[in-house]
This record gives sequence, C-alpha cells and structure tokens, in this order.
Amino acid sequence: MTFPQQLLANARQLPASMVALRQKRYGIWQEIGWREYADRAIATARALLASGAKDGDRVAIIAANRVEWLYAELGVQAIGAYAVGIYLESTSEEILHVVSQCDASFVFAEDQEQVDKLLALGDAIPNVRKIVYFEPKGLDEYADPRVVRMEAFWAELGDTPPSVADVEQLIADGSEDAIAVLAVTSGTTGGPKLACITYSAMGKMAEGMNRVDAKHVGDNYLSALPMPWMGEQMSVVGCHLAAHFTVNFPENLETVAHDIYEIAPNFIVGPPRYWQNLASQIYSGIEDTTPFKRLMYKLLLPLGTRYVAAAEAQRTSQKPIPLWVRAGRQVAETLLFRHLKDGLGLARMRIPMTGGGSLAPDTIRLFHALGIPLKQVYGQTELCGISVMHQGADIAFDSVGRPLPETEIRIAENGEILTQSPAVFAGYWNNPVETEKTLVDGWLHSGDAGYIDRASGHLVVIDRLRNLCHLDNGTSFSPQFLEDKLKFVPAIQEAVVFGDGKPFLVALINIDGKIVSNWAESKRITFTTYRDLAAHPQVRDMIAAHVRQINAGLPPEYCLQKFVLLPKELDADDGELTRTNKVRRSVIEKKYGGVVDDLYRKGATAANLSIDVALRSGRTQRLDVEIAIKELA
Repeated sequence: MTFPQQLLANARQLPASMVALRQKRYGIWQEIGWREYADRAIATARALLASGAKDGDRVAIIAANRVEWLYAELGVQAIGAYAVGIYLESTSEEILHVVSQCDASFVFAEDQEQVDKLLALGDAIPNVRKIVYFEPKGLDEYADPRVVRMEAFWAELGDTPPSVADVEQLIADGSEDAIAVLAVTSGTTGGPKLACITYSAMGKMAEGMNRVDAKHVGDNYLSALPMPWMGEQMSVVGCHLAAHFTVNFPENLETVAHDIYEIAPNFIVGPPRYWQNLASQIYSGIEDTTPFKRLMYKLLLPLGTRYVAAAEAQRTSQKPIPLWVRAGRQVAETLLFRHLKDGLGLARMRIPMTGGGSLAPDTIRLFHALGIPLKQVYGQTELCGISVMHQGADIAFDSVGRPLPETEIRIAENGEILTQSPAVFAGYWNNPVETEKTLVDGWLHSGDAGYIDRASGHLVVIDRLRNLCHLDNGTSFSPQFLEDKLKFVPAIQEAVVFGDGKPFLVALINIDGKIVSNWAESKRITFTTYRDLAAHPQVRDMIAAHVRQINAGLPPEYCLQKFVLLPKELDADDGELTRTNKVRRSVIEKKYGGVVDDLYRKGATAANLSIDVALRSGRTQRLDVEIAIKELA
C-alpha cells in the first residue's frame, strides 16, 4: 500500500484509544490518535487541492521533528504529489538549491526564521504559490499573500470541495510504484541530489527492518534525527505505519536528553555524535562524582567489559561464557548499570541503533558493557537509508552487520560496496547522467570501500572509496579508521586526518567544549571562549596524552606525528559538515590546506589560519589566528 492508504487503514481498524503520535508542547506531552492523524493529513490534502496543487507536484517541507511534518507529508502524498524534505539548518542558498531543483509549488515551513529565508529568495522561487507555516510567533503582520498559518490553511475550506470523500478516493487510487518522497542526499561530494524513493521501496525496507527487529504496539520511538534523512523517514513513516508503535516528538533539540528520560523509549536511531556525546557524558560523570561513586564505577565497569569480551570470544570459539563472568555482570547490573541506564532514559531500551556515519568500536563496546545492545546500521539515501544492520545478538563491533532480507551485497574489484535490493531508488530527479553512474545493471554503487568478513559474513566498511590514502612509501591507510579512534576520546568531538602522499600522518582536531571546559575548571585553568580553551597549552598537552595512548596501539606508520586544535568547531553553516554532520573532506582540504601545509613544514611550531566564519545573523566574519602545532615523539 501507499502510506496514505496505510494511514487510512490504521485509522479505521485500530482502537480509537491507541496513541499514534505524541508531541511535547510547553512541557506537556500531547497525544494524537490514528483517527486524528488521518483527519489532519486529509485536511492538508484538501487545502492543497483547493489551492491548485495536483498529482505529480513537488511540495517542500522545512521544519523540526514535529507532528505537523507528518500532517504535511501524508497530505502531500494523499493527492499524488511528492514530498521533499529540507534540513532545518539550511541556509537560503541551500534551500534555493533544493526548491529550484525540484521546482516546488508549495512549501511548509517551521516558523518565522524559515519563512524569512524563503521570502529573502524573492523572484528566485517564482513558482512557490503558498508558504504554510506551523509556529505563528512573529508572523501575524506579514503581508505577503502567499504566507499562511497551517490552521488557517485548513480552515479556509469549510465544507467546500474538494471533500473528504474526494481525497479518500485519490488515496484509494494511489499506486505503490509511485514516488513517495524526493530525498535529499547528504552532498558529501558536492551539491545534494534528489533521490526518487517509491512507496514499494520504502515498504520493502520497512518490512525487512520490522522482521529483523520486531516493533510492537505500545512501543515508544523518540524521533531525534532530522526528518529529511531517509533513515528517520523509514522509522517515523515506513516502520511506524506498518508496526503501529508510538512516535514521540521532543519539544526541541535542546530538550532531547530530558525527553528521552521521560519517555524511556524502546528503540531509537541516534547519529554517531549522539552516542559519542553520551559516552563522553558517562566518562565525565565518573570523573565529577564523589570518590566513593568513582570507586564503584572503576570496580564495576570492568565486570561489564569482561562479559562483553567473553561474548565476543564465544562467537568464534562456541565456548559458553564462564559462570563467574556472568555472575559478575549481574552484580554490576544490579549495583550500577540499572541505575545509570534509568538516569539516561535507556532503562527500557531494546533496539538502540546508530546510523548516518561510523562509530568507533570501543564506543559500541562501552554501551554493550552497560547492557545497552547498541547496533550499527548502514545504507544510503538511495537504498531507503538502511540496508545492512546488526541483527539480534549477532553483533561484531567492527562491522555493520548483515544485509536485510531480500538485500544482496557484493564487493567490486576495486573494493567498492555494491548493493542489489527491491528497495533501491528509482533514480535521481531530472538527473539521468548521475543515475546511470550510480545504478548499473541493477546494482547500486555506494562509493564506499569495504569487505565481507569470511568468518562472520558481516560487512565491514572501511571508508569512502575516494578517501583511501597512501603514504609516500606506498603504505595505505583509512583516515576514517584513525578518526574514529580519536573520537572515542571524550575530549575530542571531531577529527580530520591527513597524510596522502606524505611521509607521516597529521590531524586537525576539534575539542568537545563541554567536556574540556569541565576538565579545565577542575584544573583551575582560566578561559572565556572556545577559542581560548583550544589554544591553552595544558589542553593541548592533555589531548596529546590521549593521542599518545592511541599511537601506542597502532603500527608505527599509522601513528599521528603532529596535530593542531582548531579554534572553532567544524560547522555545517560554514560548509565543513553536511546537514547530517558528516565531514566534507574536500571543503576541509581547501579551507584548511594552509594549516595542513604548515604541519608538514620542517621546524614549524605554529600554523596560520585565515578563513571566513558564518555568524548566526547570516553575516560572515574573518578569522585570522595562529595555531600552535603539537609534535609527538
């Protein structure tokens, strides 16, 4: 079925008391049943039809995770139009790129900030007939006739045609082979493209995901990843409509941690940065607590780590986990882990997943040691976001698991990961050249390098194919492998490793402002800004100590020999990250090329950085600064 067909069927067949969605507003969770969900989507569809929208139109949505997004998306799909999600943090130029590429005729926008971005484009988006906003604050006096509040958009109809029956007939006539969404790709290799994703593709992938990890009525999912990301679309739309669990939307991004605590979800898909930050929070909590509690952590955490190591060994040796190891794990669970998970809102967590990027194996081990069975997922936008994942208890920390049902993986001669699946996309919107490059004889070319582990049958992702590098002596290395090692250090938020064609490896490092500031305060180090903190010699020495520990476990040729601490965080607004927080390596190489050159300059003790930095006001400011180079023995 199409998603509107599934929604109508759920509204008619499921109990009226069953909660479909839950939205937090002003500190209160508001529940929405399946009937109300369907009614709101149909109201949106009627308003779109009355405003001239038709089958095949493209309608953009730029908003945070909230119920109105689903009302808009399902309403758009109900009339046979295509929903196009845009990341909330997108600049006017990025919005223009997507809206122009798909020639959107309507845009649903979060609030005044997003409406202002659209209005600033002026004549550049002449085909946009209406801008429908969700949050009214600051928009009452806007005179542009295209700008209308969602409730007013619905209310203008009254009892006039098109009727509810008309919309329901359009829904009934929908085809599962039609396009459901035009999904924005991450854009790590340039401007984002629009992938045409059909209902049947998303339905197949949702069926596979629900079969591997069953979701049940009454389960709670907290939606925290951006809605335009296909992995979140699969959870919030595809799996949700099929499995009938409850989707919870946080009040805002700042309240996610507290909202997770209140909901205690049964499953969640978090980006690597979420789990890295959570690991950092755990470690910093250990350091900041009382001496007695710190001692308890240091005594009990190794019991969980020992159990995980025994479970890893069991998968290859088939020997049972020793009784004393299992007993120690249970003691740690009773005295510490249960209370820790409850405080993090993970007490009922059954299916924790990470996707959208790589996560260091040591970070995954930490969560398993605590009894949180974190799983990696892998895929591309072009494959509905998720095509490979850890399944059941079959988890290997350096892999991303096995393909989902009806999905086949093979490795090309050049090491590229190729995938064949009924969930593959239908091509890029108005871009046949790129479609032919990506989809060859039914196989999707991922652009990622990897291999299939012979013993486990798991897929191991090494790095982006174009990122694999060689030192000047021919030694090959994966920057991502080393970056993941660095990011396991709680004090390091982001790292970019260089060395292609060079005699040794160097890195640009972002410190974690919160973790390092707490550490600095405990050491009575004075600072005022992130830039001050990153430039402090004691902070640099502390990071160097962590890097030396990492180097100690690596072959000599893979050891980092120099690094700098950047005076600013890498930012999507500066083009340095994608909207899903993946590093745009080509941008980093261009912007910070001078710094990298200085790292390789013999005898250099400092690097010069001169770049433009985007401000929240939309203006830019020049940053000229000298950064100390840290050399490691």
